[in-house]
Order: sequence, then C-alpha cells, then structure tokens
Amino acid sequence: GSDFNLNSTAQLGSVLFGELGAPILKKTKKTGRASVDASVLESLSGKKSKAGRFCESLLHYRYIGKMQMTYLDPAIALRWEDERVHPTYRSALTVTGRLSSAGPNIQNIPKDRLIRSIFVPRPGWVLTESDMMSAEMRALASQAGEQKLKRIFASGGDIHTMTFRQVFGKSEDYEPTQDERRLAKTLNFGIVYGISAFGVAQRYDMDEDEAQTVINQYFQAFPMVARFMRGAVRFARKRGYVRNKFGRKRRLYPDILSGESVIRHRAERQAVNAPIQADAWDYNAVAIRRVGATLRSYGLQARMVMTVHDQIMVEHPPEETYIVHRIIDAAFASVEYPEQIPVESKTVSRWGETNESKLEKLLEELRV
Repeated sequence: GSDFNLNSTAQLGSVLFGELGAPILKKTKKTGRASVDASVLESLSGKKSKAGRFCESLLHYRYIGKMQMTYLDPAIALRWEDERVHPTYRSALTVTGRLSSAGPNIQNIPKDRLIRSIFVPRPGWVLTESDMMSAEMRALASQAGEQKLKRIFASGGDIHTMTFRQVFGKSEDYEPTQDERRLAKTLNFGIVYGISAFGVAQRYDMDEDEAQTVINQYFQAFPMVARFMRGAVRFARKRGYVRNKFGRKRRLYPDILSGESVIRHRAERQAVNAPIQADAWDYNAVAIRRVGATLRSYGLQARMVMTVHDQIMVEHPPEETYIVHRIIDAAFASVEYPEQIPVESKTVSRWGETNESKLEKLLEELRV
C-alpha cells in the first residue's frame, strides 16, 4: 500500500477506483470525476470486497472524527471553572417556538451513550431524565382528531407496529419485521413532513407507483390525518398563518401563495407540521415551568438543569428521587391539552446512561 491524504477527494478517488477497483457509481457535476461523496461510500461499504471494507472503515473513521471534533472537544473547551457547562437557551430564534441553545449547543449532542456520558451531575448526586412519549404523534392525533390514532395510544400499544397493521390490513397479533416497522415509522413521521412517493421509494427499494400506493393506504387507514393536512393548507392560504392549540402562530405569507412551486410547497409542508411541532414543544414548556416552580415550592435541593427538545433533566440528591418523579409526572399530567402526553422518567448517574452507543462499538472494533 501507499500513503495518501484521506481528506483529498482526488487521492481518495485514485485509491478507491484505481487500486481497489471499485465501480464508479456517479460523477461530480463540476469536474466530471468519479464522486466519492457520502452516498457513494455508503453504497460501496456494503460490498464484500477490498473496496467495500475500505469504505466501511473510512466511514467509521469519519464518524469517530466528527464525534470528537463537533461534540466532545467543544463541550470540554466550554466548561467553566466549576467544571460544569452552562449553555444559553434562546426562545426567539426558531420559527417553531422550540428553544435553541449555545455555549455548548446542548440540544445538538447526539444520543450516543459514549458522547452524552461526559455530562454528569455534581458528586454524590444523580440525574432524572424524563422523555415525552410519542409527543408529535400524539399532537398529530389531537390536531387531526384521528380516533384510530387515539385508540392506539389509549391501548398502550407500539404506535409504529399498530400503524403497520392498520395500513396493511394485518391481524392484531401480527408482528411486523424490523424493516416493516421502520416503514410504518417513516410513514408516521414522514407524511406530515411532506415525504413524497419518491422519498419512500428511495428509502425502501420500491418503485414510485408502489410507494404512492403505500401512502394512499396510510391515508385510507387514517382519513382524518389527510383531512387535517388539506385543512391546514387551506387555512394558511386564507389567513396567511397557522396556529397551534396553545395559540402560537406560524406566519406563512407570502410564501404560501408564491408562484414558485418550490417555495409554495415548502410553505404547505410547514402549514401541516408547524402546529404539530409547536404543540409538542408548548406542552413541554408548560410542564417545565410547573416542574421548576414545584421543586422550589417544596424546598427541595433538586433543580432542572437542561431540556433537549422532548426531554427534561433534573439534578438532585438520590434521596429526592421518589418525589422528583412524582412532581414530573404530575406536572405533565396537569397540562391543559386534548390528549395527555405522558413522560417516561429514569434516574441515572450520567446523561444517556441507558442509550446505545455506535461510537463505543466502533472503538471496540478498532481495539480488536
């Protein structure tokens, strides 16, 4: 072998398509050279060949480097003299109403256990993580008035498993495969975010007609979702905005009436998903305020230290664990909203302790 620069696309292409004999999958528009972008490397990495193994190792190398450069190093560099990070939250920088954070951007930290585990409570204390359960899907059920979705949540069943059964006419005891459940998950989250038949087809190796049939079956299974989507777009065209159940507005004029289809279609997608995203966040925001106020009113040492989208985190002494859980459950149950969004809480010694870790697996492979 020979030394070369992994960051040089020209040298990488020479090794990959020359020395290793990988097939050229596409060419760049600018230079006409064989492309070595992420999609090409992903496609080649599944092949049982020298080129395939090389691409797999290269993707792993890049993933590890990104985790370190983008998340670990900045978080460590931004710690204060007390060895803690103190991120700043801003409420006016996103159109959906969600918070943004900086110094570090704590909301952008991957769920990977090895990354999140660098964030720990003060010595002798613990963290309680509370995650809203299927917040956006419950918000969709509420916005659309879709009784089938509401019944799924009321039954306590897995939303994506039961969606697959509904969409594909399977019996109640049918257990979908991992790929089938993933397809149902894509439909649940993707359709209200404007996923097209082309998008579904690309993800699941089917032609566009077949993918459109699947989307049509989803709307047949959940007709009120389709009605809600059409109604949201009509409302936005008429009023120039949409509004969630907490009264938050997302202004879409003039894009919603644009003569340019790309701009107009984007606004139409936003008309559908903005109320759902905003409902989930505003529900969380109301509960956050109540959790903080109740912790203080009880004279507890526990304090909220972080929120990441649909998750809140409380730092507290171990002996306050029971009451912290009770306060969080009560706060989320008390929010005035058509559908209750429950939380799942767990107490851990470090953030993300129970999450999976792709990074850890890759590092273990390197050690072997």
